[in-house]
Amino acid sequence: MKRLNCLLVIFTMFFIVSCDTDNDDMELVETEMIALNEILLDSEWRITSFTENGQNKTDDLENYTFIFQSSNELVADSNLGSFNGTWRVSNDNGTELDPSNDLDFMIFFTPNGKLGDLTNAYDVISANGSEINLKLEENAEGDSGYLSFARN
Repeated sequence: MKRLNCLLVIFTMFFIVSCDTDNDDMELVETEMIALNEILLDSEWRITSFTENGQNKTDDLENYTFIFQSSNELVADSNLGSFNGTWRVSNDNGTELDPSNDLDFMIFFTPNGKLGDLTNAYDVISANGSEINLKLEENAEGDSGYLSFARN
């Protein structure tokens, strides 16, 4: 009986500690979301690197200035004109392949437009006031890629 009680106490402690960690992770992700939003809104950005499925697409995008607006609108300006899209930072994009305890960065442009290749869900690798590095999120198609922004 003592053995059973001891096992029950150990199991209960393990369960309590596990639950607490999840909440800490969610709070950390929430704090990171707020910080990334502030970083994005604080400046204009340019793409320094964009690869998708092994193909370097940076040259097609390096003349654009990206302006992330608080309304989640995204404006890309270049000498070719201005293009509108949307953006969002969250802790879960709702896919089965993506864990909910990471930071997700979504960009949406018209799929057939000049910036359509950017339309994706990305995992945030790193972000600070001068640079944002993203990895194309794992998806069912097996796509891979990286996207980096630098403060303009």
